[in-house]
Amino acid sequence: MVKLEHMFRLQSELDAVIIKSKKIKVGEKITKKKTIAFKTEFGEFLNEVKDFKFWSNKPASEKEVILEEFVDGVHFLLTISLDRGYEKWMDEIEPDRYLRESFDDLSLNIFNNRLTSCGEVREAFEMMLSFVLKLGFSENDVIDAYNRKNNINHNRQEEGY
Repeated sequence: MVKLEHMFRLQSELDAVIIKSKKIKVGEKITKKKTIAFKTEFGEFLNEVKDFKFWSNKPASEKEVILEEFVDGVHFLLTISLDRGYEKWMDEIEPDRYLRESFDDLSLNIFNNRLTSCGEVREAFEMMLSFVLKLGFSENDVIDAYNRKNNINHNRQEEGY
């Protein structure tokens, strides 16, 4: 079981910085853009894992690269949840129910998920976590990588990146 309270707090702080510095008007339009960004980041994660690339002999990227792409997607799931107030119902998530699913099925289900309800966002979190657990990462690996990337994202905002 993964507790999200810490990550939601950090994401809320980062979102506030981004909203202020970029003068973003919060609303459904920006949340849709975040949904597109999440799916793009998930695709980048899959490109690093390379499991679907049956035609290629190139191995998966280094674990740090895979994990960084993964947490890029987590950032967007968290911010979508915050935009819609879902964090109230997602203090912890349980990825175990998806551990038997294949990478292909998890990938297609995540891409097909509209992320328009709390249940859909929870499923996306659970499927994503199942995916990285199946790759051999731990929940602590995910939390540590999220914290590192969150610091990087704050630094980028300070530098005007």
